[in-house]
Amino acid sequence: MQTGILAMTAALTISCSGAAMALQPQEVMPEAGGEGQAVSETAPGNASADEASAAESLSAADRILESLVYGNGGAAFRIPADGILPEALTIQISGRAVYADGFSMSLHYLEEENGAWKMDTVYYIPLDPACTELVMTVIYTDQNGETTERSADLLAGAEEAGTAGA
Repeated sequence: MQTGILAMTAALTISCSGAAMALQPQEVMPEAGGEGQAVSETAPGNASADEASAAESLSAADRILESLVYGNGGAAFRIPADGILPEALTIQISGRAVYADGFSMSLHYLEEENGAWKMDTVYYIPLDPACTELVMTVIYTDQNGETTERSADLLAGAEEAGTAGA
């Protein structure tokens, strides 16, 4: 799965102009200099055996954060194909960028997706080199009313993956 997401982020970087974006797995993506071909790790609506096993042992928030991969100047994560109610999922991606001229701004990505996340979709967040902090918080309330909240420092993850400031 991670190889597929990295391939998708590589292609997304080509068309991304600094805005976060979503990519359906069945969309056409260019491969290493060739013509675009369909990219899909699992068919929409059909979870793999590994994913089904993970769904039983990890919360939805944990599954989303575990899907994070870094490369090509950004981070990508996947909303699992099963076991998540989009209306019960909130993902906050926010931070701050400070530029050489002293100007700073707060960053907020994918806010419009909350309550309407698409299952089996990969989302890409560009990592601005001027970014001084960027955190992703996943909040999910399951069918039993139990809420799980998890956070990840995206800049630390990129640094650990060797892609910080790319």
